[in-house]
Amino acid sequence: MIDTETIKIMEIESRFEREAKRVILAGMEEYFGFIDHSLNPDLDDILLNYQKTGSKFLIAVFDSHVVATAAVVKEDEGTARLVRMSVVKEFRRSGIGRRMLRSMERYAFQTGYRKLVLETHREWEQAIRFYMDNGYEMYVDDGQRAHMWKDVITNSCSPEDFS
Repeated sequence: MIDTETIKIMEIESRFEREAKRVILAGMEEYFGFIDHSLNPDLDDILLNYQKTGSKFLIAVFDSHVVATAAVVKEDEGTARLVRMSVVKEFRRSGIGRRMLRSMERYAFQTGYRKLVLETHREWEQAIRFYMDNGYEMYVDDGQRAHMWKDVITNSCSPEDFS
C-alpha cells in the first residue's frame, strides 16, 4: 500500500503541465479505448485555462511524478464544477482520490461556493460509487452521463476538512 501522506498535493506548475495532461488522457484512453484530442483543448495550456478567478487545478506528486489531477471551475456565483479528476491506475484505491476530492471541496468552500457539481460517464461504476461514498448525489442520469452534486457547506465530512 502506498503511503499517501508522502504524496504532495499542490497547484499545477508549468513544469508539470505536460505530465498532468498525459495522466488525464491515459485515464480517458483506458476507459474509452481512444482519445479525441479535439475534445480536450483546455489541456494544451492548463495554466491559462485554469488560472481564472474561481478556478483551481491541483496535482498530486509522488517521487517527482504527477499521480493525480483535479480541477474546479466556476459555474455561477454559488456553484463550481469538478473536472479533470484522474488518478494514475497504480495509485487508485490508495486514498489519493479522496484527498484530491477533499482538497477541491475545501477550495470550493473557501471560495464561497455552496454546491460542487460533476459529471462522469454512466458506465464508470467505480467513479459513481466513489462520488456517492463521498456524499455526492445523482440528480440526472441521461443514460450516458451521471450528473452529481454535493452541498459543500452542509454536507461536509468534518469541520477539519475545511479549516
